[in-house]
Amino acid sequence: MGLSSRARNNDYGIERFAADLHAVISWTGASDVVLVGHSIGGMILQTFSRLFPAEPSVAGIALVHTTYKNPMRTTKFGAFYTAIEKPVILPLLYLTIAISPLVWVMNLLSYLNGSTHRSTDKQSFSGGETRGQLDFVSRFVLVQSPGVLARGMLGMMKFDESAHLKNINYRTLVVPAENDPVTLPMASAVLTESIPYANSALIQRGKHQAQMEMHGSFLETLEAFVRRSLASHSEKNQGVRSPHIAATKAFKNGLRPET
Repeated sequence: MGLSSRARNNDYGIERFAADLHAVISWTGASDVVLVGHSIGGMILQTFSRLFPAEPSVAGIALVHTTYKNPMRTTKFGAFYTAIEKPVILPLLYLTIAISPLVWVMNLLSYLNGSTHRSTDKQSFSGGETRGQLDFVSRFVLVQSPGVLARGMLGMMKFDESAHLKNINYRTLVVPAENDPVTLPMASAVLTESIPYANSALIQRGKHQAQMEMHGSFLETLEAFVRRSLASHSEKNQGVRSPHIAATKAFKNGLRPET
């Protein structure tokens, strides 16, 4: 969805994204980095943590409204989507790749007649969003290639880091949204339970774009996490032993700075 050129080998797998992220971090030369990933971004960070378990520049990771395996397994009506994955969804994704320009025209018409806004509102927001926020998310259908998106979805269908969560060494913040139908809060509960140094902060009443709709509270919590992560990272780099973070086993009552 950005300005990058398309992958020459059409590789849009999660491992490719994680490797690209590592290349960007190395290119910047930054010594203190906190990585924040929303949805597929959170999946990329989990794979990044497996491929690069001791990246010295990374002070922490934040996993926002995401899951630990194929998102069709942890979405609303996941059992139904799992049942039709091979006979229906996979062929449709390959068809989308083949007729990508036509699908883009259909997406344009959906945007113009308002159906994209209605579906985005239902899935991503709880009713408190601004018109600008709703249109910002809806407009992605105009700039993204349906074929590239389909290849990304194929990559997500192969995603499963459940066996590796216990080996994530980075300080971690897990942020679920209470009413998220795209990645159910139970997926965040598994992340919090499984990652050794994880803390959790729930966005009450939020859906899949709660980090945008309830941005004030979200950024307050994220800022606290970033500050603590950077301070701990600095102490570690100076040879001072920092206390481990106790993993929370239940969501907090509302979103607030971690304790």
